[in-house]
Amino acid sequence: MKLTTINPGGVFGPPMDDHFSTSLFYIEEFLSGRVPAVPHMNAPGVDVRDVARMHVRAIDNEATVGLRFPAVAGAHYLVDITRALKLAHPDRRIPTRELPSWLIRFMSQFIPVLRAARNDLGRNMAVVGTDAPEVMGFEYIPFHESVRASAQFLVERGK
Repeated sequence: MKLTTINPGGVFGPPMDDHFSTSLFYIEEFLSGRVPAVPHMNAPGVDVRDVARMHVRAIDNEATVGLRFPAVAGAHYLVDITRALKLAHPDRRIPTRELPSWLIRFMSQFIPVLRAARNDLGRNMAVVGTDAPEVMGFEYIPFHESVRASAQFLVERGK
């Protein structure tokens, strides 16, 4: 048996149907206008089309056997993601400001959804994913393009 491991960060981009990943939930929340600001956090991300491409290319590529590939086109701060979304959808109430970390820590005592964010404050979530393109011969779709494609998918479905 031969094994290649592909470990994606947050998976963005246009999904195949309405059963999409948790990563798109964040984009949906940003588009909704319910989120007033975002925490000072970065998140590793990759386009779903790149993840699929990596799986297909790994099938017959002996150079990938026994290796583990982080599927990450880069790590970006949430505020940079929301600002890119705001440029693409200026008519929406998309947050473009960061919440102070002390405020998130305080609010997480009362708002359960913030508890996970509290644990990641101040952590550098950047992962180097350059091995996959080198070994498998492709270029990642730029992360902001993946985020915009995610948003476009959601907007077309009335989200």
